[in-house]
Amino acid sequence: MRARDLMTTNLVTLPPDAPLEAVAHALADRGISGAPVVAPDGTLLGMVTEGDLIKRLSAKDRVETGWFAGLFQSAADQAARYARVHGHKARDVMTTELATVGE
Repeated sequence: MRARDLMTTNLVTLPPDAPLEAVAHALADRGISGAPVVAPDGTLLGMVTEGDLIKRLSAKDRVETGWFAGLFQSAADQAARYARVHGHKARDVMTTELATVGE
């Protein structure tokens, strides 16, 4: 079995500024588990999946790292975590580490 046997050809794409509520509705309404996030020129920026949305929701319930432990995290890591927990747009929660599988 190949990816083409399972994939859809009616692709749904999301702009990076799409509100998370609209992202959740787009996934649910179409019965899909993820969608690519693309720039206005069509460049792939990342993917938003159900898992990304769930991680954001579950991160709100976690106990925040104490200030002392925060001293050992990079500013970039802290900023990325803050955006994932408090973000409201597709770009805040999308996965950007993408890989091509197979040929």
